[in-house]
Amino acid sequence: MKANPRALQVGRRCPPGTRRVVSPVHAFIAVLLIAMTGNNAHAISIVSNGAFTIVYVYLPQFDGETWDQHISDPKIPGHRDDWQNFTSENIDAVTREIMQLTWPSYFDSLAVYNTNVLGLADNYVHPPQFFGSGPALPRCVKNAIQGANKGVLQWDTIGALANCHNAGFDPSPQVLLVFSPEMHVANIRANVADKRGPDMCTEPTSSKYSDAGWHAGGSTAELGVPNHAALPTAVGCAPNFSVFTTTLTHEVVEILTDPDGLGYGTFASWSDEVADLCEPLTTVVSGNTLSQYAINQSQASCGIHVTCNARKPICQPHLDAPTGSVAQTWVFGRGEPLGRLTDKVHALSLAPPASRVTTNASLNTAIIVIQTGSDDLRGEASAGDNADVTLHFSRGDVLTSNINGGIRWADHTTYAATLTVPTAPAARVSDITGLTISTHFGSGWGHDNWDIQSVALVVSFPSGSITSGPFPPPPVVHDWLLRTNVPLIRFTGHNHDLLLPLDNPPPDMGQSVTALNLVISTGNDDLRGGSGNNCDVTIHLKSGPPIVLKNVNAGHSWSNWSKHTIAIPLPRTGLRGGDITAVELYTHFRGLFGSSTIFTDNWNVQEVILEATLAAPATPAFAAPARE
Repeated sequence: MKANPRALQVGRRCPPGTRRVVSPVHAFIAVLLIAMTGNNAHAISIVSNGAFTIVYVYLPQFDGETWDQHISDPKIPGHRDDWQNFTSENIDAVTREIMQLTWPSYFDSLAVYNTNVLGLADNYVHPPQFFGSGPALPRCVKNAIQGANKGVLQWDTIGALANCHNAGFDPSPQVLLVFSPEMHVANIRANVADKRGPDMCTEPTSSKYSDAGWHAGGSTAELGVPNHAALPTAVGCAPNFSVFTTTLTHEVVEILTDPDGLGYGTFASWSDEVADLCEPLTTVVSGNTLSQYAINQSQASCGIHVTCNARKPICQPHLDAPTGSVAQTWVFGRGEPLGRLTDKVHALSLAPPASRVTTNASLNTAIIVIQTGSDDLRGEASAGDNADVTLHFSRGDVLTSNINGGIRWADHTTYAATLTVPTAPAARVSDITGLTISTHFGSGWGHDNWDIQSVALVVSFPSGSITSGPFPPPPVVHDWLLRTNVPLIRFTGHNHDLLLPLDNPPPDMGQSVTALNLVISTGNDDLRGGSGNNCDVTIHLKSGPPIVLKNVNAGHSWSNWSKHTIAIPLPRTGLRGGDITAVELYTHFRGLFGSSTIFTDNWNVQEVILEATLAAPATPAFAAPARE
């Protein structure tokens, strides 16, 4: 990993009378950049393609003690009664869920933040990816405890933890450090210079999620430290799991948009970061409570000379159902683009997806979600460059004007707007027959054009309503194997084989499989590909010959921090749950003149996941569960 010094950066506000300490070198660079680019200095410092891992920080009480065994022990100080919520499996599952590359997703709106400086570049923030987790090395934790001030880990010690690893096992570019309940993490709002900050989790509780964790980059004293976040699980910082997930996403958002103090926030104080602007507001995505964040670029990048509170920020929209309701998301279409509106083409009409969950229950709310393509919606106070939506019902149409509120909708970014729905009489969800997005772009020089890439509608209806669909029902996919570490293995000229047994019977024992996929995640060292530098896969079966796949990368390089899916051919006799006993990866790395050390390839594997697709069951009508 290349050295990447960064100024201290934290995802929280400073109280009156305190300052953050920045190295003179970073301060000079920042001032120079501001002088050169004005308020656009922030734009050079975002993470456009974030790769994240989680490192669980605890001191094992015996050799081989896992994180889950540790936090379940009632004898550890600060033991949580709800420790089951904080298992690595649960935290990993939430992180993996919110970082799935699906649309619409929690992170889509971050694309409004980009690297456009003087027109030289225009890279925007893409949704990040999760590359698994593992425990901190015990020697690293011991060193951190020895360097603590009165038992409290300080920001520089925590930075060292983020970068403590065995040779060749370099961490991901972004590391989430999750601390066990008895670990004391410093509040770095105060005493940053002398590194004597108090335990942030024993202070009076705060309504701000940024008071329950923080994020940072490397300092000049710690070259190569990756972007990282400190996330305590002590009850004082995380009274429940929802607060923890809100803090986690708060810090992830700010790592992506302001990793080192020169991103989207006010330079020198680093207040008004993207998530700070909207806290303590939250949103619920896939049942998880997450932090809301600002999605109007100008507000979050107001710069050193402008008061950031001049106007209220626009926060990421709620897509979850109101209390007493449940919601379904209908994706109407995706394309490159799905439609292009111009001075001659003013409307895009779309029908609901054929396969969807619907109901005859009353429609409580309808939220349209739109992803802009390569050409933005300009937006302005007059109607000319704004968008309207007509929701079509079997009993008539309802128009919602100016869904963008006169605000520019940037390219590649996802936005949402609540639509007007009939109330007298109330419409049913099943009455919806389609929607039309329309504009009033003028003709001639300078008229607006708008590329629409994706459109979805989030419909909500009373909890407990009878629903039907989708038809056909979606396939059922189960993970028969999920192994992860940081890394799981480092293949070298001496280390060629990884055998992963399926120790536990799958939940679908005996069920027929229609497809089998193997997902392999590469870490900080790539698979080179080419002659002798490829990967073979063997699927070991309980009976019959194994399934052997040679050179699954087809001779191609698998770059750092990339995920690859291999379709596994099924035996002619079929495959059922419980038939597979192990998955094996094998390499043939040889260096110059057949040497195992000279110019040989090395490859770090972060995760291996075996996904089984089962035949979809019939989908009868059912009662939607009540929202908790």
